[in-house]
Order: sequence, then C-alpha cells, then structure tokens
Amino acid sequence: MKANSRASEAATAKTAWVEFTRREWEVFRLRAGGCTSREAGLRLGISTSTANFHITRVYHKLGAGSITQAVRARPDVLTDVPANDGLD
Repeated sequence: MKANSRASEAATAKTAWVEFTRREWEVFRLRAGGCTSREAGLRLGISTSTANFHITRVYHKLGAGSITQAVRARPDVLTDVPANDGLD
C-alpha cells in the first residue's frame, strides 16, 4: 500500500464521523462535482452567500481549507449522488 493511500484512508477514517446538515451535504456534493458556489446556489434555490456559508461550515467541520482538501477528507461525497436529484 502506498503512503498516500494510507494517509488518505486515515484522513477519511478521522472525518467519517462528521455529520453535515442536508443543505451542507448538498452544497458540498455540488461543489465537489465542479460547481461554483454561485452555480450551487442557483441549483438549490439559495443565494451565493448562503452556499458559501454552507461550504465554509463543511470546511470547518473537516479541518479543510479548500474543496480539494474537503473531498480528500470525505471522498464519499463523490459517490453519494442520487440517480435523479432534480438538478438538471
């Protein structure tokens, strides 16, 4: 096993217990998928500043400073996408 893989698994294990509100998870999922906060806000019917608030809370809960760090801490955000989430 590579050192990076072990580090990633350790980070995921440390943050697996972190709970998010439904809206935090929705914004996190969209941002992890490549949306900007503005795009996430438009898709969810919230303002850009509210989307930014939610992603900032996610970063805080995960001890992350960027979306990349947050996704590394919780890679399950990339697989937790409903088949029909009503966003398209």
